[in-house]
Amino acid sequence: MPSSTIEQYFVDLLNIERYDSLRDYINTYRAHSRLIAQIHAYVFDESEIPHA
Repeated sequence: MPSSTIEQYFVDLLNIERYDSLRDYINTYRAHSRLIAQIHAYVFDESEIPHA
């Protein structure tokens, strides 16, 4: 999958205008935050990622 496709996926996913309420937006962000961190760790040097 081209990186631009992955980037566009997250841009679309985190576009607040897609959601009916702020609660839906926050729940989606929380659900994907670990995945976002894992992709970031893969794309960038893992030592840059603070581990919780």
